[in-house]
Amino acid sequence: MKPFFSCIVTAFNEGPTSVVALDSLLAQTFTDFEVLVVHDGVDKITEKILLSYQDSRLVHIIQTNDGLSSARNRAIPHCRGEYVCFLDADDLRPNWAFDSIYATIISNNKPDCIFSPGLLVEVRNEVLPFYDQSVFNYFKTLDKAAFRGIEVDAHLAKVVLIEPQSANKTIKKSLIDRYKLRYPTGQFYEDSLFHAGVIACMESFAVSALPAFTYFRRYGRAQITSGSGLNRLDAISVAFMTLEYWQQSARFSNKAASAALFLNLFKNLHWCQESVAHMHRYNFEYVLRQNLSTLNNKWLNIIESKEMIDTVEQVNWGSNIFSYFKNNMPKGINR
Repeated sequence: MKPFFSCIVTAFNEGPTSVVALDSLLAQTFTDFEVLVVHDGVDKITEKILLSYQDSRLVHIIQTNDGLSSARNRAIPHCRGEYVCFLDADDLRPNWAFDSIYATIISNNKPDCIFSPGLLVEVRNEVLPFYDQSVFNYFKTLDKAAFRGIEVDAHLAKVVLIEPQSANKTIKKSLIDRYKLRYPTGQFYEDSLFHAGVIACMESFAVSALPAFTYFRRYGRAQITSGSGLNRLDAISVAFMTLEYWQQSARFSNKAASAALFLNLFKNLHWCQESVAHMHRYNFEYVLRQNLSTLNNKWLNIIESKEMIDTVEQVNWGSNIFSYFKNNMPKGINR
């Protein structure tokens, strides 16, 4: 029988921390799932640890190192579950996660996507709500968990402001297959494009109440969020790929959602520019301005719209990020 959930776990050279995700998944109180473990060119220590697990729900997929996007894309066609989710090898899900998500799915007539809040463990072990908790607090005030039809468009701008994190979404496999949703290979910050793709294609969504993942910031690991090298420039290419993708979708006509997407992408670009090494900062600023010089007029209309002004005022970081965008906009581009 096919499992209800397929969870894709990607591993590189996490070593002993590679047990975190698998231990948390195999401890779930809801047991109807499979885990597709992608060995993305793992070292011998990590491989030995991963293969030491004896559980029929684990499916191992081995490939030479080709990056996180490639690893996830490799596993998607092999998923047999009705719903698909993702988890990095050194992050975890609390043991109630699948139970909570399943209850949300069944009680809301199987929506296309379920968004779940999460927790963040900082490098000094401080446990915090994930960055987008304010968005989930907004949905709590609505006293409603699921949205369909015109309700999706009505709340789309808030959904777009959910962090583009792979672990916070559980997606109907048929939606992924129908629209051939994939991650951009060879790129860091790949979650932004996939996140926008899911939102652009879904016809219904629900929000679960309980945290369903924990993301760890770690010392001594080459995480994207702790690096300062040239991979930061990938955030620019993915951001503009995402703008192009969204512009081609029917959801682009929702100006509030488009404004929110633009701001959310530039929030990430601002963070990348602030954290890139000083020796690479000029290159980052130059590439960003070059891309901005090609910005489509349709996006300029969104930038100048009332919906953009409203969105800037509604989020506490909006004014700062909008100023950052205007400061980087090449002269002569504004109409």
